[in-house]
Amino acid sequence: MSNIEELKLNLSKHANIDNKINNLNKLTTQLRKQRTQLETNIIDKMTLLNFENKKIKLNQTSYYIGINKQSPALTLELIKSVATNLFDESTALQLLNEINKYKEENKKEISLLKHKNTNRKKSTKTNKLFQSQSLKKII
Repeated sequence: MSNIEELKLNLSKHANIDNKINNLNKLTTQLRKQRTQLETNIIDKMTLLNFENKKIKLNQTSYYIGINKQSPALTLELIKSVATNLFDESTALQLLNEINKYKEENKKEISLLKHKNTNRKKSTKTNKLFQSQSLKKII
């Protein structure tokens, strides 16, 4: 098998697997939405029946209302807010600038295989930096 044929076969396999993953992701999204709606309904009913602090056993599974606490995401906005409370405005801005500088200097480049459906209407914008090549043209 030539390198071109092997590349074409691998690209075809990749597209197949990618489509399967996309379909599973869509199904997972739908199932999560249904589960969330059911959870909301169940919690409402348990609260209505004053079962907030009780366990309900059904089919060898215990159900109860749990409380989770989630911390806010560590964002630049949060850091700015905290830094402004601790330091003067210029020191807080200096800290943010140093964080941004560090982030820019320590970016990692990762090679990914990107793809898009070529059956769609073409956009008016063209990417002049990247010229695509059809494998048909190479052969």
